[in-house]
Amino acid sequence: MWDSGFDRKTRPALVTNNLQNIMLHVLTPLANFLSTQTLTIKGKDFTPAPFFNFYKFDDTKNCHQQLKDKIAEAVEAFDGHETLKKVQSVIDALVAVQCRPVKRDGIN
Repeated sequence: MWDSGFDRKTRPALVTNNLQNIMLHVLTPLANFLSTQTLTIKGKDFTPAPFFNFYKFDDTKNCHQQLKDKIAEAVEAFDGHETLKKVQSVIDALVAVQCRPVKRDGIN
């Protein structure tokens, strides 16, 4: 998502807007939200720790739109929970960047 081809003048705005907003206004509230959810396994209730795994975007589609679609699914699944709606508004305001495969040392 970050290998965007932005030049030196526009890349700082991308990083400032997207990276800081994702860390502060997406991941933090999502972690807090997830850690308040109750998970029932074999009749026992647990409060799971937040987990964030690598998410592979579809390289043929706009990754910003994919992220917007995922948070929209979460908002719907949790009946428009206010925390998720706030996260959704931050995601909607991110700078759109087209995904493309990046090869570094043979790793995609």
